[in-house]
Amino acid sequence: MSPISTAFLNPYSQSFCLATPSSSVLVPILLNNSNPSVLHYTNTPLGYFEGSSMKILQRSVSARELKATEAARLEALQLNKVTASQDKDEYDEYDDEDDDNDDTKPRLQKTQSLVHIRVTQPGTVQLTEVTDYSGVQSRLLYPSTITIAPCPRAEFLSGDPISRGDNVRCAAPGGGTGGVEKDLELALSISGVPPLSLKWSQEINGKREYFMVEGIEDGVPVQYDTAYPAPQRVRVPLTVSSNALGTHTYTLESVTDALGNAEV
Repeated sequence: MSPISTAFLNPYSQSFCLATPSSSVLVPILLNNSNPSVLHYTNTPLGYFEGSSMKILQRSVSARELKATEAARLEALQLNKVTASQDKDEYDEYDDEDDDNDDTKPRLQKTQSLVHIRVTQPGTVQLTEVTDYSGVQSRLLYPSTITIAPCPRAEFLSGDPISRGDNVRCAAPGGGTGGVEKDLELALSISGVPPLSLKWSQEINGKREYFMVEGIEDGVPVQYDTAYPAPQRVRVPLTVSSNALGTHTYTLESVTDALGNAEV
């Protein structure tokens, strides 16, 4: 009897997101007792539902593609290490020993190996089949899916007072009236898979406070059969008080999407 062959998609429970439309991510697959000749996976678009114009991508990856992807990944890692060592402007013989302990080289058993698939489109990736050179199909370990979304983003809108440089205001200490401005109306554009959350801070004369806005979405009901809806772009008004003299600084600290992807 032959040992059981298994394949485990994203074995370290990593999260991935695509920073730009041209970005890609490498999703690991942990193999045990398997030397795959080909593997198959699908990519279901975010917000997909039956009858929509969206299509489920069917993808086959050959052993040759897997080897080429792995070679490119290792080359990129080595280049990053060289760049990092040049930035530190120091290197010794112990650096190579430390390489064996980094996160890019997980400890594997003798029967295990790691391959990566390059994903360029957001959606739910499902590993559907891994076939060995002997024709034996590996048993797929649960969970065999991972959802990859565009990275969430938050920015002040172009017409916002901060963006256009209209950053001088009159304060109204004590709640004065007579046309003196007390509040400042800011506007943000936030995008990503909803619901989103935003962390921002306000610093007045060196004193900083942090705030959190959660459950951000456009509120329009949408139909979808997938675990997550399609990404949204939401305009969020933000009213801040300007009733204290001095310099006011407003900072977008981070934005987090429904999958837990956080961008600073």
